[in-house]
Amino acid sequence: MNYLAHCFLSCSTEEIIIGNFIADSINRRSSLTFSPGITKGIELHKKIDSSTDNHPRVKEAVLMLREKHGKYAPVVTDIIWDYYLANNWSLYANESLEDFTIRTYNIFRKYKSQMPARMSKNIDSMIAEDFLLRYRTLEGLKISFAYMDRRTKFPSNFVGAIDDIEEHHETFNTLFKAFFPDLIALADMECNC
Repeated sequence: MNYLAHCFLSCSTEEIIIGNFIADSINRRSSLTFSPGITKGIELHKKIDSSTDNHPRVKEAVLMLREKHGKYAPVVTDIIWDYYLANNWSLYANESLEDFTIRTYNIFRKYKSQMPARMSKNIDSMIAEDFLLRYRTLEGLKISFAYMDRRTKFPSNFVGAIDDIEEHHETFNTLFKAFFPDLIALADMECNC
């Protein structure tokens, strides 16, 4: 899962949202310096990633992308899921995607000083670009993929995933709807522990 899904799967709890959002930007030792709520979000992020990576429907999607995207197929799949979450939002959320992103951006601003330095430095520009809402469109997704292409050291063809989505839209949508409720159940269970 990518940023939108991780923020959504955070039990509407501010510190869990922050932990879930920053988890990929920190190392294990530094996670010990965060509040219990942020630490719980970091741990939830790891459980969501593990569950996603091992889900049979996700493995199907990765396999569909493997030939074209090689070792980056799982990363492409994670980003694609945010597109399908954004486009199926009303099936899973009680608030609009716009309201959710505004609320989440306000939480990011509030906790900016507690984010890792690189994230803290970039969060204002990420919000200005409305990075969570842009997952809703293929054009917005293309921006995210182009960013990923620039970050990789090896040929990656992330932007080419737009063609994959257009070609296999219904299949990806069906796979998403088959596994995302399992992640919601996992997050709910973890948040109620």
